[in-house]
Amino acid sequence: MLNFKEKNQTSYINFLCNKNFSKIIFCQKSEKNKYEKYINENSSVLYDEDINSEIAIQELLDIKYDLIIVSKILIKTKKINQFLEIIKNISHKDTRLIIYNKSFLNLFIQKIFNREDFNWLNTNELKTYLENFSFTFVRKLKTKIIPINNSFINYINIILSFVPFVDLFASDEFTIFRRYSENSSDDKGLTICLTVKNEKPIIETLINKIPKITNKQEIIFIEGGSTDGTYEEIQRLIEKNNDKDIKLIKQKTIGQKEAIKTGFDNASHEVITLFEGDGTCDPNDLIYFYNSISKKKADYIQGTRLSYPLNNKQMPLLNKIGNIFYAIWFTWILGQRVTDVLSGIKAIDKEIYKKIVDDWEYFGKDDPFGDFELLFIVTKNCFKISEIPINYYPRPFGETNTKIFFHGFKLLKIMIKSHINFKNF
Repeated sequence: MLNFKEKNQTSYINFLCNKNFSKIIFCQKSEKNKYEKYINENSSVLYDEDINSEIAIQELLDIKYDLIIVSKILIKTKKINQFLEIIKNISHKDTRLIIYNKSFLNLFIQKIFNREDFNWLNTNELKTYLENFSFTFVRKLKTKIIPINNSFINYINIILSFVPFVDLFASDEFTIFRRYSENSSDDKGLTICLTVKNEKPIIETLINKIPKITNKQEIIFIEGGSTDGTYEEIQRLIEKNNDKDIKLIKQKTIGQKEAIKTGFDNASHEVITLFEGDGTCDPNDLIYFYNSISKKKADYIQGTRLSYPLNNKQMPLLNKIGNIFYAIWFTWILGQRVTDVLSGIKAIDKEIYKKIVDDWEYFGKDDPFGDFELLFIVTKNCFKISEIPINYYPRPFGETNTKIFFHGFKLLKIMIKSHINFKNF
């Protein structure tokens, strides 16, 4: 049952503030009642009247915060660079920054009427400025069109949220950034998780084709109840390739989603990649995923098959149309560009995975593949998604387990539920 009582602009902040984060909130004195409920032993608040106090600022600099919320400070400050420098000094490599700002349309109106108490500071400018202070853009979240919190208006806002471009008329927006490490090391270990079921003929080819990307590298096969001897074949090849670190795990439950989670839970190294073992993807593409994650270019990476031309043998027309449809919808909901939602290669930083794994059951059993859920929980926890183009080939044997209409309707159900929850924060 969906809960509409908390679908206001603070519900997203509620989710993050209820986590065990150290946090600081910069806000105006007039907003005290709105934010004081988030203050505890791990939290601090600084009001606009204290922002220029050297004593107050100095006390902040001794702490590195997990979450920084800036509400209506930047749009009124006359010292943007100085304030952003403070933000940088009180953050660490995984800090998430949420900035409340007026929407472009609202700022434009304020500019027309010469509101001198407002800066002309839109989201695009924020992206540019914060890059200079080691913050990278994650996503932008619009507030509701009708900023009134009651059951009837919430339903109206939900209906409006399905209308393209209507959120352009939202008065306010939250922009989310993440601090990135300026001195990231590329000397990290790599775990390659391969999900396989009835793939016996191709297992040896997969092992031989996987390149050595780093000195600390392991391969984990997650076997999903095969009936063609795949499990035994992997056992044989582990003995044959004893110079490689290869592990085999028999999946306890069914489904691709559980296979992915099993592999990620058992990963030993800092960079975790998923590689579907059906022979449709090129293992040599894994190096690009490793390089991006190890150098902190992104927190989670999807491969995208749609950067290259695809014939019907590679991807049937209905699959392609569905993928494009969901990708456009995802981009709209998440505020991060996504072009391929069901790619066979993914990568995530192990530290990031540990932070999101508790939210893994966001969709319960509704998501049969896990792809949708990963995208949503990464986004909901304010981490950055990126994409890398990958080569995609027809299956060398057998048939796909994907049922176009059955799985398509299940994914549609997820999208509607996600739209309601994400577009109405």
